[in-house]
Amino acid sequence: MVSVTGGIANATAGPVGGGLGGNSINSKDPVESIKTYLAAVTFTLPEGAGAFKNSTISAGFIDGTVPGVSAGTSHQRNYYVGATLNTPVNGLTFGASWDYLENSPFLVPAVGPQSDAYAAAAYLTYGMDKWKINIRADYTQATAGTYYAGNGAGGPKSDRDELGSLTGTLEYNLWENVLTRLEARWDRALSGDKPFGIADENAFTVALNAVYKF
Repeated sequence: MVSVTGGIANATAGPVGGGLGGNSINSKDPVESIKTYLAAVTFTLPEGAGAFKNSTISAGFIDGTVPGVSAGTSHQRNYYVGATLNTPVNGLTFGASWDYLENSPFLVPAVGPQSDAYAAAAYLTYGMDKWKINIRADYTQATAGTYYAGNGAGGPKSDRDELGSLTGTLEYNLWENVLTRLEARWDRALSGDKPFGIADENAFTVALNAVYKF
């Protein structure tokens, strides 16, 4: 019912490179001792949960420094919670997640200002025979400059980047091991900024995929 995972990762501990940053708590040596720490726990609902059995609820945490910044100058934490829930309706699944990222300079002078970002998502999936329908909604907000550097209509209208999206996907198993998928997505800048294309608050995407699974 319960799964627990932990990890320690090496990372580039200087101003070059990216990926996971090191953790300056153990900064005896800027290369060997600075680590990133990871932890996660997943809870699976038992048979007694009825129609919700085998649903999962997960939480995760990553602790390090900001990627691409000299070790010991700023701190980065990532938090995650999410759930995938079966429902009493056969073939219908509900999911939701929340992510939070915090960058906190803690030395004087600080390398840069404190920044943060969070995202929430919810989706419904309904499968029947070879068909599957997915509907997903996303919302995210972050310190200005996190997702787009400028604004097609001039400077940013808000001190926060704020974006939302709706996505619909129709899947069909055309042949054995072949999945075809039609997807439509609408993105919108909710802060009044116009970061898409030439001064546009909206972006529309239509995609057709054919995936062969080996």
